[in-house]
Amino acid sequence: MKSCFTNPTVRKQHQELMQRRREIFRQLLKQLRKQDVLRPELYPGQDGHFIEQLLIVGDFWLSSADVL
Repeated sequence: MKSCFTNPTVRKQHQELMQRRREIFRQLLKQLRKQDVLRPELYPGQDGHFIEQLLIVGDFWLSSADVL
C-alpha cells in the first residue's frame, strides 16, 4: 500500500497542519503560564516533548476508544 505522504502536496499540507497545531499548543502553554496555572519548563525543550505527547494522544485516542 502506497503512503499518501509520498504525494508532495499532501505531505506539505500535513506538515503545515502539524506546525499550526504545535503553535496552538505553544500559545496555550504560554497563556497558562501567564495565568500562573502552569509552571515554567523544568528543562529546555520540555514544552516540545509535552506537545508531542499531546499530539500523539490527540491523534490516537479516538481509534483506541473505538476498539474498546
